[in-house]
Amino acid sequence: MSYAEWRRGDRSSFLGSVQVACTIFFQTSSSLLGSSAIKLRERARSGHAFALDDLTIRLTVDVILKVIMYVPPDLPCTPHAKHKSSGADLDHQNSDNIIATALAHITKWHSFGDPRVLAHPLRPLVQGYYGRLFNKWIHQALHEKFAEMKRSKQEPSSRSKRAKFIIIIQEAYLETKKEEIPEATKLDNHFTEYLTYQLRLFLFAGTHTTSSSIAYVYHLLSKHPEALAQVRQEHDRSSGPDPSAVAQLLCEQPALLNQCPYTMAVIKETLRLYPPAGTMRQRCNGQSLTDRHGNEYPLMDDISVTVLHQESHHNPRV
Repeated sequence: MSYAEWRRGDRSSFLGSVQVACTIFFQTSSSLLGSSAIKLRERARSGHAFALDDLTIRLTVDVILKVIMYVPPDLPCTPHAKHKSSGADLDHQNSDNIIATALAHITKWHSFGDPRVLAHPLRPLVQGYYGRLFNKWIHQALHEKFAEMKRSKQEPSSRSKRAKFIIIIQEAYLETKKEEIPEATKLDNHFTEYLTYQLRLFLFAGTHTTSSSIAYVYHLLSKHPEALAQVRQEHDRSSGPDPSAVAQLLCEQPALLNQCPYTMAVIKETLRLYPPAGTMRQRCNGQSLTDRHGNEYPLMDDISVTVLHQESHHNPRV
């Protein structure tokens, strides 16, 4: 994405709006809570040790897809089944599905700096195949949501009370083009491609980072039983001692989550100790980098700065 395109998106703010994000999360809370930690509870009750990684990845994929697309229960969707509708509940906690399978293969064959993977002759073929599969699913979902958006404008009675991330973005995009939704005949090809890769980025960047953070939260709580006891006490105070009633209660009163400051502190401390990713910053004209000794380094055209969050978070000087 060019800087000019990024700035246009920043000004329109339909991708980064906190209000939109909160609205979608709370309106889909019943769908999210309906699938949350099903397998985790089953494994915990078994009394046997197990790896959290696969379970948290499956949970994270479900959460991201439900928030982005709002996928209600509809049709089964597996890698070996014909994909009839992107409106199907992918329910990755209980079965494999097209999107999760494609994402797993793309991630597996991403080099991450390993020359053995980068030079493998099968890499472009595997990533190309699953990339096209990924794009096809997203394109279908975008067109379905576009048709749904048009119907809701033409027939207000058919409009769902739930905000849908994709529809909100499409409406905002048409507003920037000064185009009325009922008169729009199809999605702009450039916008469709642009949004497709943004959604791929959401899934690619958000899946393993979120799932690993969930695993680290459990790890740290297991090492600090006093903190675990405080988290449990806080949840008992805010939502009652019956775990089976929490999902329905939060669906009716999602603001109860705001009454868990200690839980939020645990999450933030986990992210401080185990940040899931680093960041990179490209130079801007006239900028320079100054180290702690006062030495100044001008940032040239071909220089980027990598921020190592874990090292800075553990550095006592910082």
